Amino acid sequence: DLAQRIGVEPTAVRLLGTKPQRWMDSGLDCPREGETIVAGSVNGYRISLKAQSRIFTYHSDLEDVRACPPIEAQ
Repeated sequence: DLAQRIGVEPTAVRLLGTKPQRWMDSGLDCPREGETIVAGSVNGYRISLKAQSRIFTYHSDLEDVRACPPIEAQ
């Protein structure tokens, strides 16, 4: 996803780490525009990636992964 979004080869993206995270709702602390948010604890991960000398953060639960903040906003 990251490689495609920023226009690099997948081999140029490095995983810096993952950290278990408990989000407070289905928005994963980074809701998408127009998304219906469901309150309640959601288990997931905070994922850190590095590409082009920048660090990108993704939020996930066990079904969805999203860049946070959205890459277009960085």
